[in-house]
Amino acid sequence: WVSSSCPAAQPSTIWPGHYFSSLACDWDPQAAINCKFSSACKCSQNNTGLDTMKYGVDYGTSCEAWDSEDCAGWWRDSSLWSSTARNDWCCRPWCYVNETCPLADEDSLLSKLKYSYDVCAQPVEVYDEANNTCVAPTSCACLGESADPSGYGRSCGLHEAGPESGCE
Repeated sequence: WVSSSCPAAQPSTIWPGHYFSSLACDWDPQAAINCKFSSACKCSQNNTGLDTMKYGVDYGTSCEAWDSEDCAGWWRDSSLWSSTARNDWCCRPWCYVNETCPLADEDSLLSKLKYSYDVCAQPVEVYDEANNTCVAPTSCACLGESADPSGYGRSCGLHEAGPESGCE
């Protein structure tokens, strides 16, 4: 958990009054590479069905922050856009992946392709809505507190790890 004053703080939907941020923790790409699903989750380099005139011919084919170019222009009127929360997803690298990747979500707006943020290393940037751009945030630190008796969120770690995640 992080302080609510952290520029990248996101409110917990489970524990009111608590805030989380992946920016307070280092990304461990080696853990993702070692995951047994890693070959299914490589960027597919396939963006068939997209409007490449609007988004570009390479959109989604490799790990990049594809939506950072014109996030508000492309997505403000879509179900992805939030008028009450931060739109930091605009700055997150992602790519289209194989449909068997368990880390994938379906792109319901542009195509039926599967995509994932989790297969790409995540740099530390947040969305500046006033300027429609991505910027480096001020640093955030874990508070070392937990709202749960198990200690969930007290420190950086893969809290959802276990047999069901496929990445123990």
